[in-house]
Amino acid sequence: MNDRPMIVLPYKNGIVTVAYGSRIKVYRPIGGAVKGFLLGYDTSGITILEPRDYHDFDSLYSENITGKKRKIPLTQLGGFAFYPEVSFLQTNEKESDKHE
Repeated sequence: MNDRPMIVLPYKNGIVTVAYGSRIKVYRPIGGAVKGFLLGYDTSGITILEPRDYHDFDSLYSENITGKKRKIPLTQLGGFAFYPEVSFLQTNEKESDKHE
């Protein structure tokens, strides 16, 4: 299936589990939205790689993509959205629905 590590983060009333490098658009109340590849999430915020060349954003994540690594603190996070390769089922997962 996918050999990239998975990242778990809160989404709506549940959680979402997506592959490292998933394309994401992060909304900020000040400074506007930022498009990039999801590199991590923890209690301090979301880390993304904002590609230097936005043509790179049209393809899937690769280690060869260069850009600015950006940490967006949760206090500056207005929301986020994923791109089509993240399925509806991934974004609709709740902790009680998880299967081992």
